[in-house]
Amino acid sequence: MFSNIIGRIEEPEIKDLLYLCVFPDTYSLKKIIEKYKASSKLQLYGIGLEGKTIGLIGYQYIDKKVIEITHISVKPEFRGKGFGRVLISELLNKENPKEVTVETDDDAVEFYRHIGFVINSLGEKYPGVERYSCSFKS
Repeated sequence: MFSNIIGRIEEPEIKDLLYLCVFPDTYSLKKIIEKYKASSKLQLYGIGLEGKTIGLIGYQYIDKKVIEITHISVKPEFRGKGFGRVLISELLNKENPKEVTVETDDDAVEFYRHIGFVINSLGEKYPGVERYSCSFKS
């Protein structure tokens, strides 16, 4: 169910999930894919249902026991059904970090708060966009 999908990053279903994480343009998506391909530090794992990848989580270690989530995405038709929580739970089980961090915006901050992350506002990092630092200590 939770498997490494970095080797499939060019497949349309993986690209579609990553596209949901980035500013909506193909140039940003292309840059993200190039980063994953070029860096051995970046990891990309997915979860599947009935042979289809329905969600993914990208991350990297920023310290020996601290993981930063770089991307997380669930197909829109599967949102609100616990798959985002499953991605984070599987990440915790696989890596056993002391802490997981992520930076997010208004759209996802309640998701992280709901599953136990501590939220701190970073203020208006971009004009009209408040950003948040979220952390979870295990």
